[in-house]
Amino acid sequence: MSCNEWENGTVKLPSGYMPKLRAALNAAAEKHIAAITADVNRAWDVLKKVPAAKRVNALYSMDLGVLEEALGLMVTSVHTDKGFVMKVSKPSAKAIRESVITRRAPWSNPDAPKRTVFVLDHGASIALDGNSVEWNVAEGNHNVERAHCHVLAKVLFDFLYRVEWTSRSGGTLVGNDEYNQDSREYGGGANYVTYEFSRAKMLDNRKQSAVARSWY
Repeated sequence: MSCNEWENGTVKLPSGYMPKLRAALNAAAEKHIAAITADVNRAWDVLKKVPAAKRVNALYSMDLGVLEEALGLMVTSVHTDKGFVMKVSKPSAKAIRESVITRRAPWSNPDAPKRTVFVLDHGASIALDGNSVEWNVAEGNHNVERAHCHVLAKVLFDFLYRVEWTSRSGGTLVGNDEYNQDSREYGGGANYVTYEFSRAKMLDNRKQSAVARSWY
């Protein structure tokens, strides 16, 4: 069943945590880039033997366990005298890298200094700026669910759950989905909190865990 959904928010890390998060994301990103590169090379070894006019169909009929990101990088829309046509080619190492790690200003403020952005598929990204990390998932069918399955998202959220939050750090992520928006019940339709990272929440979680352990 389809479900259009989105999620975003900014979380401020306590002092000293950002270098650790950046290192963890960089390490995971390098492994992901290597995986995409290997898949591109494996797919291209097959596609380069196929006539150019038949490569698009051949690409989408492949059953090589190739990452979706690798396939997306290999297909481009080219303008010709007959209109736009789809073309399959091997992306450069630079294109592969920048599809995972790049530097750019926020869309809302193009004149702002560039920041490190880790790009996930399905319209999701992780941006690092000072001591803050911004999580953004564009609206789309099951985009939030798919984004959280990405290796970089798993690294990010695992890290956030292990932070020792202070009174001056933390933040919330908010989101919405088409079923909530269609709700006609009292309070329905509004954006809702999906994740909360704060000292109060951390202490409450620890208290609940202690209570749960006392039952065993």
